[in-house]
Formats: sequence, C-alpha cells, structure tokens
Amino acid sequence: MKKVIFLLLWCFSINTLAQDEFAPIGATWYYDIDYVGGYLKVESVKDTLIDSQTTKVLEFERYNMEGELIKTYKAYMYGDSDSVMHYSEEGFYKYYDFSLVA
Repeated sequence: MKKVIFLLLWCFSINTLAQDEFAPIGATWYYDIDYVGGYLKVESVKDTLIDSQTTKVLEFERYNMEGELIKTYKAYMYGDSDSVMHYSEEGFYKYYDFSLVA
C-alpha cells in the first residue's frame, strides 16, 4: 500500500516540473518549411528590457534544403499568463492567445 501511495504522489508531482517560463534562454525549436523546403530554427538567446517589460530575444534562422543559412532575424516577445506578446515598432501586441474560445 505504501508503494501505491508513493507512486501516486510521484505521478502528481511530475506536473510541478512543467515549464513555467516562456522561452527560457537556450530553448531551441525547429520547424519544417514544407512549401519551400528547408527549415526554420528559433532560439531564445537572451533577455532584454523594452518599455519596462522583461522581454525574450528570439533569433530566427532560415535554412534551405541543403542546410545553408538563408536569412536571420530577431523577434522580441514575452509570455503573459495565457498569451504571448510580440513587440513591433507600434508597441506590444498579442501574438498568441491560448485562452481564446471560438
């Protein structure tokens, strides 16, 4: 019985190890670009401060099918509870809304 209780407690504790920070520094994502071939690499490289808001600097690198680097650019974003905000010249705007209901 003790083993069963221990196992249940351990299973419930796994959720506490989930990521609670948007794009921690060093996080890297790869996306396939099927319609043109190649892939996109996105990496969280550092934090910065924009309009008194701590923001993540995401570096995008686009590669062709042969693995050659085609283009690089940066985006400035931060996570805010259930949404992701993106910075442009006009200020921050909502990029993703995870609580949106159709």
